[in-house]
Amino acid sequence: MKYQYFLREDNSPRNIIIPVESEDLSKLKELYFSYSYNYKWLEKEKNSLGKYFLNYGEFIELTENELIIFRDKKIHFFPLNKIKPLEINFKYFIIPLITGGIVTPLSLVAFFNNFLPRWPGIAFIFVGAMLIYYGMKGSYQITIETGNDHYSFFVDENNPKLEAFIAKINKLIYRKLHLK
Repeated sequence: MKYQYFLREDNSPRNIIIPVESEDLSKLKELYFSYSYNYKWLEKEKNSLGKYFLNYGEFIELTENELIIFRDKKIHFFPLNKIKPLEINFKYFIIPLITGGIVTPLSLVAFFNNFLPRWPGIAFIFVGAMLIYYGMKGSYQITIETGNDHYSFFVDENNPKLEAFIAKINKLIYRKLHLK
């Protein structure tokens, strides 16, 4: 078996794989050896414990040591020992809600005081009402908290499969934090 060493930059969870031969061991100060799941009999790089697919090929993957989220053509890595339990929250869209809340009453006042012509006034009232509706409709988000940072990822719907997957992740995080 050929050993692989990994270079960790600035304590980030991202690993850069550098193949190192036995003659080139002078770099060992900067590299550490990973005993994780690179055995040939597994035929995969990481031990995947579960994967939940979102829309358009995006996914959330749980491995033994980290949570991987592929979203908007970006991969986010979160080490399990650094994150708090995940939550699924419903949040309103604030900007459309505030914009619709300002546009609708102003266009109603302008329409009834004859500052706006009939059809543009009705159009502004309709657009404001649609913005309020869209803001109230909101969306579900998966919230991940690390030490100081707060990450939110939009999901289309909250279903029992997603809740079961989040419960599985939270159980593994609890085991990593409390059962060392």
